[in-house]
Amino acid sequence: MQSLYAELEAAMEMELVVKVLDILIDIAEIDMKLNNTTSAVEILALALEYPMRGTTFERALTHFSDLECQVCPRVVQDARALAQEITLEEMVARILSCANAKDAE
Repeated sequence: MQSLYAELEAAMEMELVVKVLDILIDIAEIDMKLNNTTSAVEILALALEYPMRGTTFERALTHFSDLECQVCPRVVQDARALAQEITLEEMVARILSCANAKDAE
């Protein structure tokens, strides 16, 4: 997982938005497997606001639709609101901050 975060950080620094979105979807998939559904739906809601590769879009949309059926509607509503309030850069910073906090534990 650490290599994924390092890759995310590098892609963000190089402003490779399409790559950043690919990695965010990968992270959301891992969050789903770990039952971190709130985090996953927030990441996917934000990612779906950006243009991305067709295959990445399909993955993101499928996962978001699946989560809409699994989580409380308020979680989805809050994730959509968050996607309108923060930037891609802020989401990446938030993810990296959480990853660094987990490492410090």
